Amino acid sequence: MEWKIMNDGIEVILHDEKKFQTPININDMIKLYLKMPDEYFKSQFLAELRYKICEGEFKGLEYFLLEFLIKIDRIDQILIYWDKFNDKSSITKLWLLICYESKYFSPQDLEEIKKRAKHDIAKKSIYDQIMAIKRKSLHQELTEKANPEINFDVERVREEMDHFGFPKELSILLSEIESSYREAMAEKDFNDVADKVRKLLDQLITQVSDRVAHLKNIEIAKGKRPKPSRRRQFLREQKLIAKNEQKLLDAIYDIVSEEGTHSLKSSTERTRICRNIAVEICLYLLRRLREFEGEVSAANS
Repeated sequence: MEWKIMNDGIEVILHDEKKFQTPININDMIKLYLKMPDEYFKSQFLAELRYKICEGEFKGLEYFLLEFLIKIDRIDQILIYWDKFNDKSSITKLWLLICYESKYFSPQDLEEIKKRAKHDIAKKSIYDQIMAIKRKSLHQELTEKANPEINFDVERVREEMDHFGFPKELSILLSEIESSYREAMAEKDFNDVADKVRKLLDQLITQVSDRVAHLKNIEIAKGKRPKPSRRRQFLREQKLIAKNEQKLLDAIYDIVSEEGTHSLKSSTERTRICRNIAVEICLYLLRRLREFEGEVSAANS
């Protein structure tokens, strides 16, 4: 096998005089590799390419070799020759691939890379990035998989709000809560979720209490704009909720109130509990409103 550096790329000449030529381009190099006639030739090709880049006349293209090996699913070669990829370009390339093209790495690959990078000062950024990915993965597992019933109920809340013709802003706010909740990583992010949960409860209770007042043809607070606490009390007075349910509603509202979010040292678990309870309360209120409409209709007929 003969190798030549051409102005426009690399030329490889096989023993049977068959030629392969490719620009120094990852995609073209992969195509070249896939054209190789058998596994033996591929292994010879990889061995020579590694030698020429790490030891020979192609030195300086280590970052290219690293990306090439990753994209042909030969990460094992990177692990074997780990110390050959200590240059800044290779480290940056590996970091970028882990960040933005993680599909090339299995969990086992990342674990092996993490083990090697942990005690390698030059590759500390790689270790930190893998740990960040693991934390995010764990967070997503907690938020998305821990309680599939809640995810189902979120959609039921959305359907009920649509049924009553409540403002689209409520559905948008619900979507923002779900999005912010899944992406939250820092304390301020969790506090933001709690604040949005408070707004959702506030706006939903406003819509529900206004609908009840309309059905009964009464005012919530005579001549005044009702406060959130008055609206919750009104729902109990109209028997939409029971006394102990109002207490629960008051307590949850206090926890996620604007004042509460300032003192709330939110964690994933605490925020998850607030969000989950709020979703169930919203669903309960909406279903009670359906029943209430039926009760009022039956009483008036």
